[in-house]
Amino acid sequence: MYDMTAALRWVTEYISFFGGDPKQVKVMGQGSGAASAMYMSMSRLPRSGSISGVVSMSGSALAQYAKDEEPVQSMEEIAAINNCPNNNETAIVSCMRGRSAEEIVLSDSNVQTERLQGRAMVKGLSGGVGFNPHQEGPDDQRGLPGFLTEEPGDQIKENRTPEIPLLIGVTKEETGNAPTLKVVEKVFGTAEKFLNSLLDTAIVGDLKKLLNVDQVSGKLLKPVLPGLGKLNLGLDDLLKIPANLNAFDLIKKLAETTTDVLFNLPAVLSAENWGKKAPAFLYSFEHRGKVSNGYNFLRGLPVVTEQKNDNFTSHGDDLGYIFKCNDIFGNPIKGAELESEEDKKVQKNMIGLLTRFAKISNAEDVEKDGFLPSFGSKQGVPYIKITEKLEILENFRFCELSLWGAPLEAIKSTTCEGLGNALSTVTGTLGQVTGGLTGGLTGTLGLGGNKNKKSGNSGFLGLG
Repeated sequence: MYDMTAALRWVTEYISFFGGDPKQVKVMGQGSGAASAMYMSMSRLPRSGSISGVVSMSGSALAQYAKDEEPVQSMEEIAAINNCPNNNETAIVSCMRGRSAEEIVLSDSNVQTERLQGRAMVKGLSGGVGFNPHQEGPDDQRGLPGFLTEEPGDQIKENRTPEIPLLIGVTKEETGNAPTLKVVEKVFGTAEKFLNSLLDTAIVGDLKKLLNVDQVSGKLLKPVLPGLGKLNLGLDDLLKIPANLNAFDLIKKLAETTTDVLFNLPAVLSAENWGKKAPAFLYSFEHRGKVSNGYNFLRGLPVVTEQKNDNFTSHGDDLGYIFKCNDIFGNPIKGAELESEEDKKVQKNMIGLLTRFAKISNAEDVEKDGFLPSFGSKQGVPYIKITEKLEILENFRFCELSLWGAPLEAIKSTTCEGLGNALSTVTGTLGQVTGGLTGGLTGTLGLGGNKNKKSGNSGFLGLG
């Protein structure tokens, strides 16, 4: 984070020599970089006013594993795997300084491999696999000042975020290229047990502070959803899996649920709360391209598979429509170029959206733009769908996210009748998917589409 702050300082000091405006610098990141971009705007360490907007792609400061909740354990693990003493801070620092950058990177990968085994695989699905920032105490003048001195969840919940615009979004099937059903069954026994485990592994951290949670039991409160009539449906109904569900629909169900809780929930809550002070925009990238850009940019992450599945638009697949996909020597990666006319149209739309956002600083600029709808605006609760064309749609899975405890104002202006019809058939003992169904499956998780009601018509500092 200090390196990113130094880079931001350099840009603000020198961008004017390249024709840029130091007062119009927006930070942009993807995955853990998206959380870092939001952290930078919320931290007191970067110079006041040096950030004029944030773009968070497939990540958020509210993401479950964006912040390290056990920094002492992380320090001890780093020391141990680098054969350094772990009981004295001075000795650890001295020992680590004797390690090369290559040794540290390789040992970090080994730690993460161990951390993501077994039931910890949910953290891998979120994309949060590195050692992350943690909340620090007030500056005691003994070292570098703290970067995160407040809980990000508290800042967002209490509307103490900066008055700068936020563009936050997801891909349609974030976990669509994640671990196979075979792995899920091996670790959890059944697919339904895996889904229910999300209540413990995904409803955590800063995210939980913004959910409707019973203060005594700590469990999610059951919402009252509009349009259900006498149906009394809750999250337990959403997590059930009919015993006769076919393989494709099972894959779809798993990815739909994990994408909701690990990506859509943090993104929507970020947009809604940020939008109370400044313009906030939510997008969903839904184009199914010809190449697997997620793999080309993010290979090695558990949420990214080596095998492209043409049925999904997964984590990182939007990156290739903003950046050229080159190897470490700057040469284009064979097969990763955008060649079809459809892909080129999407690229134009994606870059066009970022260009529009770069020109926005406040609500007046939103009015001047005339197209980008601020989340929670008078137009309803719109979001931007990105395919071969940009569309403004409503009802971004608000009913499903409400079952996960999201206290959304948007739920008041929609109906959950469709969700009620789908869930009302899943009752009682349905839900145990056994080895006979999943044992031979090797396909990756996939996500079903959203049904929507309505369709209509400066520079960035990138954080990886």
